[in-house]
Amino acid sequence: MYKYINYLRQGGSSLKRFKAIVVMLLLLLAHIFQDSPFFFTLPRGDERFLFFHYFYVYILFFSLGDEIDLIHLKEQDLYQFG
Repeated sequence: MYKYINYLRQGGSSLKRFKAIVVMLLLLLAHIFQDSPFFFTLPRGDERFLFFHYFYVYILFFSLGDEIDLIHLKEQDLYQFG
């Protein structure tokens, strides 16, 4: 999975980016339809469910838009409000 995340963050070819987005969408669907016997997913009450759900949404959202360095933005916020 880290291979696909790197494809999204580093750019890579458009085919690799497309494959990475498709894989992330499939993983997100697996967590949405977790009651289906076809997917291995986490229990709904599990905290990791929410983490993975928002993690995949985050990856998809920022891979489709402009590349944004969130770590840098978070550091700026810490310096401004810290």
